[in-house]
Amino acid sequence: MSSKQGKRASQCWQYWIVHLLILILAACGGGGGASAPLGPSPAPELPIAPQAIPPVSTPSVIAPPPSLMPVSRAPSPPTLPPFRPLPESRVPSVAAVSPGNGATGVDLQTQIRVTFDKPIDLTTLTTATLIVAGPDQIGVPGSISYDPSSQTALFTPSRPLSPGTVYQGTLTRGIKDVFKNYFTIGYDWRFTTLDNEKDPPAPICPERTRPPYLAFVTPTSATVAWECTPEGTIEWGAAPNVAYRFDDLVGWRKHFVTLPGLLPNTRYVYRVSVGGRVLGEGSFQTAKGAGDNQFNFVAFADSGVKSSDQLALAALVKKLDPSFVIVPGDVVYEDGYDPEYDPRYFFPYQDLIRQIPFFPVAGDHDVVADDGATFLANFFHPTGKLYYEFHWGETDFFALDSTLTRYHKYDPGQLAWFQEAISQSAARWKIVYFHHPPYSSGLFGNLPNMKDFVPLFEKYHVDVVFTGHAHDYERTVPINGVTYFVTGGGGAYLTQSPGISPFTAHSQSVHHLISASMTSDALTLQALDENGVSFDSVVIQK
Repeated sequence: MSSKQGKRASQCWQYWIVHLLILILAACGGGGGASAPLGPSPAPELPIAPQAIPPVSTPSVIAPPPSLMPVSRAPSPPTLPPFRPLPESRVPSVAAVSPGNGATGVDLQTQIRVTFDKPIDLTTLTTATLIVAGPDQIGVPGSISYDPSSQTALFTPSRPLSPGTVYQGTLTRGIKDVFKNYFTIGYDWRFTTLDNEKDPPAPICPERTRPPYLAFVTPTSATVAWECTPEGTIEWGAAPNVAYRFDDLVGWRKHFVTLPGLLPNTRYVYRVSVGGRVLGEGSFQTAKGAGDNQFNFVAFADSGVKSSDQLALAALVKKLDPSFVIVPGDVVYEDGYDPEYDPRYFFPYQDLIRQIPFFPVAGDHDVVADDGATFLANFFHPTGKLYYEFHWGETDFFALDSTLTRYHKYDPGQLAWFQEAISQSAARWKIVYFHHPPYSSGLFGNLPNMKDFVPLFEKYHVDVVFTGHAHDYERTVPINGVTYFVTGGGGAYLTQSPGISPFTAHSQSVHHLISASMTSDALTLQALDENGVSFDSVVIQK
């Protein structure tokens, strides 16, 4: 081969190598536009390249049209963060107000209610953003609570509104929802209060009203009850402020609402409203917890006759100011029908039961109407039965059903329940109460109703048993370690003077109550007549 031919062959191989590199770079996407030649132009004498070889240049990278783009398998973009402003149609607004715009004859004790269409940031609900003002444009002082479940704010004036006055409610732009969206515009409405001289107020409950009362109290909860319409609202909190609210829509007139999460031995206040008007309010002290047994209580039975003696003893209870009251039966005479409860129990004790818990059990007069169903409907029983227990400090109290009569056969499961409950009790003191006395020298002496229970009282070291039924007073000597009391002088007519039996320590026919004071080591009991004069006393030591 000549040198000229070798030179041509070498240039040919260079040509192919250069073109191969260009093709590789083009396939890898190299270059975003036209590039300068990678080598010198071939000499004219080079042979014409084969047609399969592309021109010596790097093509621009051109994206395919959208219709040919591959479908993305990536997840959908995340939703907008909650703090992003919403469209105008989704900003918070008012769903309803009460009293409504233009309302007249509004009660002076009314509470102003605003329901929103979205959950509201509670920190933005203040008396500067929810304003109620009279004609002088000065805001009415009050407090605001908020129920997130119904998205409702409640403004409670700290004093009654003025009669016959036009008030304006205003919501300012400072209110925002939990998504940080502010009101874009304010909201105003007006209502006119009742003029006492022209418009006598309509009753809250036209049919029948039972103001709120304490139905049950424990160290960590309390049950508040009332009777009115099927709807009602209760607010409560550690004294002196209300901080919580619950709307009770039970579908019938009797309400029982248990307030949870309370602290032992702590004073709370509560308020019940119906239709924005206050039905009643009160306060109470929760039960003492374990380790603190210093408290006092009162016991009496056979009371519910609406007599002057019953009212005098009620006044004495108020003066004694006990932690609670136990009532061993015959709460309502004559037969325990529902219309008998208000005049013979709830009204005589209404000032007491709104702040002091009463723990009653049924007597024979309480179960005539319907075997105790009405009794259960008017009082709170945690077991749903006519028997139950409650605890106060280092003391366990067992309330039993002894009404084994022609009207009522007590629950056969009660004996097994009591044996299990008292056998598991680790309390320092144990107290039992029911209606029919196992030991009495009076008219209804030594009834057999609870004969199966007496051995359990002795076996499990019950300290005291309170009963009624005989309308007198009697205290026994300790019988196998148990002291029995008959305290049936709570207001009903008195029976004949009790007699004297070998077990009798003191007996007397007198209207009375028993005042008990407890510590960890001693239980002091005094029998007081309706004037508060002590006529018998005993101290039981541990």
